[in-house]
Amino acid sequence: MTVKHPGTIGRGAFVHFTAFTFASGSSKSKFAVVLENPVQALESLVVVLTTSLIAKYGLTPGTVPVRDGLLPGLPGPTVIDCNNLHLVKYDELCSVGVSHLGQVPDEVMSKITKALAEATSAPEALVARALIAARRR
Repeated sequence: MTVKHPGTIGRGAFVHFTAFTFASGSSKSKFAVVLENPVQALESLVVVLTTSLIAKYGLTPGTVPVRDGLLPGLPGPTVIDCNNLHLVKYDELCSVGVSHLGQVPDEVMSKITKALAEATSAPEALVARALIAARRR
């Protein structure tokens, strides 16, 4: 796993946080997809988290199933949950605690864009930012 430097992580980057910190203050190892490109006006970027707990969370509106082996480092079949959007400071995305594992295939990014429109419990402002970024690509 390699850590990228500022300017190299943008829309479609697949990253691993060794300790992603949630709003509750708890932290956990998490995989995520970056949904925006860095621009000078933004100090934070929208990311969408993945979960391998498919049996618990299921395939609901706003989710994208990912088969085993499609994205590097995942423990098995996974779901990209577009209801689980977060803002992450760009500096944090480029820190030692975050590994850039590669790029998400265009086919999966298209599915994420469609799933964002179906997300039922994601913050509307973050969905809007992610959809705008999808149109700019």
